[in-house]
Formats: sequence, structure tokens, C-alpha cells
Amino acid sequence: MDEKIEKIKEIVEKELAFCSAHNFDHVMRVYNLALHLAENEEVDLDVIKAAALLHDIGGKKEVDDPTGKTDHAIESAKMAEPILNNLGYSEDEIKHIQDCIISHRYRTENKPQTKEAKIVFDADKLETVGAIGIARAFVWVGRNNAHIY
Repeated sequence: MDEKIEKIKEIVEKELAFCSAHNFDHVMRVYNLALHLAENEEVDLDVIKAAALLHDIGGKKEVDDPTGKTDHAIESAKMAEPILNNLGYSEDEIKHIQDCIISHRYRTENKPQTKEAKIVFDADKLETVGAIGIARAFVWVGRNNAHIY
């Protein structure tokens, strides 16, 4: 399984070179937080690892959409499927990983249901706190010409 994870890391690092707010460093912080949160839980670590690594892979599509209608979580789940298929994940594993990816976003009705999805969700939210999270927020605001309230 480690070979699969290393391959996913390579793919994600190339795909996320577009943005400093949702880049590979962010993904690795989420990945490490998710592993930490999962330490004493009875969960599928392979699902958590893959989902944490792939959760933002569709971010560029959201950033590039001038309408603002693209949901990077949905796009990430779509993009994850062929990657996971090519690496030999089972259909059930792929669906579970996609569910974790789709439900990681805070601003949707797709709430995490499984322990694995909740761990990925929590890891992503925990990554937003602290100095790095604040810096990422400023990057996002600047990139999107958004207001700070």
C-alpha cells in the first residue's frame, strides 16, 4: 500500500502546484493530522491516507471557474477515481475514498458520515487554525479579491 500512497503523493504534488493556499504542503499537513487523529480509532487507514492526499486535487478547477459554481470537493472526487483505479483500489475502496473527499468541504450539505470521512474533515478544518491557517486565509482572500469581515 505504501507504493500506492507514494504514487498518489507524486500525482497530487504535480497537480497542486497552482496555489499557495491549497498546495502540497497543505495536503501533507492534512494527511499527517488525519493519521494522528486516526491513531486510536478502528478505521481503514488506507482510505484515510488516500482521501487526505486527494481531497483538494480538483482545486484548480474551482479556482479557474469564473462563475464560482465549481465545487473542488466534487471535482476532486471525480479526479480521484481514475487515479485510484489505475493503482488497483477496489470499487468499494474508491467509493469510500470519494465519499471522504466529497464530504470534507464545510460549505455543502455533504456531511461526513463514516469515521474515515469525519477524520479527513476534522484534519482539514484543524489545518486552518493557527498561523499557517491565517496565512492561507490571506492568500485565498487576495487571490479571490474577497473581503475580510
